[in-house]
Amino acid sequence: MQIKVVVTVPKTVFDDKAMVAELTRVQNSKTAPEVKRLFKNTTGDWQHNVDFQSRQRTTNSSIGVSVFPTGTNAKLYALVNNGAEPHDIPKSGTTFMRFQPGYRAATTPRVIRSRSKQRFGDYITTYKVRHPGFKGREFDSAIADFYRPEFTRDMQKVIDNQAKKAASPSNQETLK
Repeated sequence: MQIKVVVTVPKTVFDDKAMVAELTRVQNSKTAPEVKRLFKNTTGDWQHNVDFQSRQRTTNSSIGVSVFPTGTNAKLYALVNNGAEPHDIPKSGTTFMRFQPGYRAATTPRVIRSRSKQRFGDYITTYKVRHPGFKGREFDSAIADFYRPEFTRDMQKVIDNQAKKAASPSNQETLK
C-alpha cells in the first residue's frame, strides 16, 4: 500500500537538468514532508506508532513522490487502510480472549485524522469470536485526492519558473 502523486509533463521538461534538479528539490523539501504529515495525522491517537518513508521518482516522462508505511506496524496500517473480511479470532481457538464488546474506532473511512478509540460494555471471556470485519479506511486514496491539486500547482510553478529563467535575456546571452 502506498500513495503515489504523479504528474505527467512534456518530455522536453526532462531535457533540462536544472529543471529536473529543482523538481526533485521541491518534492524532497515540500511534498514528501507534507504528505508524510497527512499520513501521520491518520495515526495520531494510535497505540501503535507507524512510521512513513517517501521515495521521489523522476522518469523520462513523469515526476512523482511515493509515501508508504514502514516499521513494525506497517502491516497493521495496511490492514486498517485496506479493511478486513469477517474472520475468527484467534484462529487456533486455544487461548482465552478477554474484551469489551462495545467499540468506537479511532478512524473513519476516507477521513485524514485520528481520534481516541473507545471501548465499553462488560468484559467477555471466550476462546473464539467471529470478528465481523470492517471497511477499509482508504487513507491513501483520500490523501492522494486531497493533495493532488497542491502537488500539481507546485510542480507547475517550478516548471514555469525554470522556463522564465531559461527565456530571460541574461540567460540567452550566456548561451550564445
